[in-house]
Amino acid sequence: MFTGIIEEVGSIARIDQDGDNRRIVIEARNVTRELRSGDSCAVSGVCLTALDITPTSFAAISHRKPGSAPLSRAFIPAPCQS
Repeated sequence: MFTGIIEEVGSIARIDQDGDNRRIVIEARNVTRELRSGDSCAVSGVCLTALDITPTSFAAISHRKPGSAPLSRAFIPAPCQS
């Protein structure tokens, strides 16, 4: 778990399901200035590998092996409760 300084609050733009994996696109404008493909970026305490970096977003893959605990549960959309 990453415990460093929070540089920016981004938002989840899209989540695409691919079998047991999820491709997560995160909108962010500050961290993408210096982020390079393959860099590790902490998102909600989970270290993800940055891919497909643009000036306004980056993508990451969340892997889940059968029988393992999903480490990136924060990216599973949940219904809003009032």
